[in-house]
Amino acid sequence: MGHTDAHARQGVQEWWDVKFRVGESRSANVGSGMILVRERNGDSGWILAGKGRGDRVVEVGCVVGIKEPTWEVEVEREKWRVAVEWKVLDG
Repeated sequence: MGHTDAHARQGVQEWWDVKFRVGESRSANVGSGMILVRERNGDSGWILAGKGRGDRVVEVGCVVGIKEPTWEVEVEREKWRVAVEWKVLDG
């Protein structure tokens, strides 16, 4: 059990480097290990790698929290930020 998990159970807020509301979401298939999302304001596109923490599903309108490190990749001339430590915070 990590330090953050113990605090989360005691009602203390977890710290997230980035939080945003999802405006668009797509995945190749369920369980593919990669979800493409756009922030509601359309500024940034994210590749959410892995299954994330928790059991909530990524869908339009939910809030996602991301912890560093993240990095930028270019796919078909479009820039995306990649995150491996992420969680749906609010549906």
